[in-house]
Amino acid sequence: MQRQGLTTCPLPPQEIRELQSQISDTSVVLSMDNSRSLDMDSIIAEVKAQYEDIANRSRAEAESMYQIKYEELQTLAGKTCVLQRLRSLR
Repeated sequence: MQRQGLTTCPLPPQEIRELQSQISDTSVVLSMDNSRSLDMDSIIAEVKAQYEDIANRSRAEAESMYQIKYEELQTLAGKTCVLQRLRSLR
């Protein structure tokens, strides 16, 4: 089988057939060393700790925002009460 776009000198058909037969008879053996041990329990514990930290920081931020808004509303309510008293004194 010839590929288009190759600019090498063409081989005689007999040589091509011989190379193709060599290639088709070739096999590759691949082995991998998967002996590295992953401690999934510690990985899961670490990820869980990270999520808990994020959740705690988010909770603290939400509570802080709530407290600020609560104090702002108390101040506004106090001002409104003072204004109402002043109006009633007129």
